[in-house]
Amino acid sequence: MTTPALYWGIDQTFSASVKPQVALAGASYRFDLGQDFRSNPILTLMDTSITRTLEADGSLSFSVPISGAALAAALEQEKTHTCIWQLRAVLPSGERVFQGSLQIRPSFGETVAAPTDPTPAPEAGFERTFTQSDLSISHILPVTHNLGTYPSGVSVWLETGEQISPDRITYLSTDAIAILLESFVPFPGTGRVSVIS
Repeated sequence: MTTPALYWGIDQTFSASVKPQVALAGASYRFDLGQDFRSNPILTLMDTSITRTLEADGSLSFSVPISGAALAAALEQEKTHTCIWQLRAVLPSGERVFQGSLQIRPSFGETVAAPTDPTPAPEAGFERTFTQSDLSISHILPVTHNLGTYPSGVSVWLETGEQISPDRITYLSTDAIAILLESFVPFPGTGRVSVIS
């Protein structure tokens, strides 16, 4: 069985299924995510944030919204982390605790989507405009240039014509790059990125 994964800095939903040995009707629930629940909790969600379904086989399926900002703030670095999740069902007769593990993985590479309106530049490059809404929650601008080669140059400009230096440029493949613009958020107006083969 593979370990479930979440991605650093991206809002998403975590779902799992547990097999309770007792009826959970009338229970209130609490979901915790962390590396250590006592000293380093990442996220706690109470009853109303937890969607649950009792399946025909008696298992309890649940899902919870996971804030990408909470993951980014708690884990600080965009690298793979192993965390423990815990679902507590509180009943008048006592408490039932279900646990599992999951990985928080870097968002680079897994979330790079093609731009919705790519505008190819002349045959030796690629150019497109972007706004704040094109950035991921991690302040990353995904660019799919489809040049079939690692670029020899990447330039980013503000709408004022001022060229800026991104925090980081990651070459994901011969057709895609990820540009970190965290120092420029909130991003003012429209920007332009140019990729030269």
